[in-house]
Amino acid sequence: MRFTLPRPESGGTPVSRSARSIDISRDGILFTSPEPLAVGQTMEGSIDWPVRQTGGIPVKLEVKGAVVRSESGRIALQIVRFEF
Repeated sequence: MRFTLPRPESGGTPVSRSARSIDISRDGILFTSPEPLAVGQTMEGSIDWPVRQTGGIPVKLEVKGAVVRSESGRIALQIVRFEF
């Protein structure tokens, strides 16, 4: 999983990070993070889907949401928008 954190308060470039997804549902994703994230922090992410489309075409899940829990290196993201 790749995720991007906007940094509007500093006016700088958004920060991108890699993570490992642990659990995923229609409403949220639980993933690991190398750094803690603040509850309420908005973010965007993408996951390379493990199953390809017919013909071997890769699928990517793009999500937008907000952090609802951040503890012990695990982040819970509530998905507000997604698309394949």
